[in-house]
Amino acid sequence: MKLYTSEALLKSGCPICLKPLNSITSLVAENAREPMAGDFTICRHCTSFLIFNSDLGIRLLEPEEVAAMPAHSRAALVRAREFYQSEPEPEDVD
Repeated sequence: MKLYTSEALLKSGCPICLKPLNSITSLVAENAREPMAGDFTICRHCTSFLIFNSDLGIRLLEPEEVAAMPAHSRAALVRAREFYQSEPEPEDVD
């Protein structure tokens, strides 16, 4: 599984829990690519739904944005959230 990172991602971290987000990966390995503005993601630590902005930093998805997203995208985020909530939180690595 390929991990991606960006300067903006490294600077921003999660806007909710403030944990650093040092890399990202695709939920679907065969569709793996670098993230683009408008792509959805989820914080591995607090499981907040997030979206990439134009400089590949991230911000919280507003509830109305979650409601308006395609059903398959919303379902993928919900499945990821459920998975992460069932797993122990990763240890911070410096």
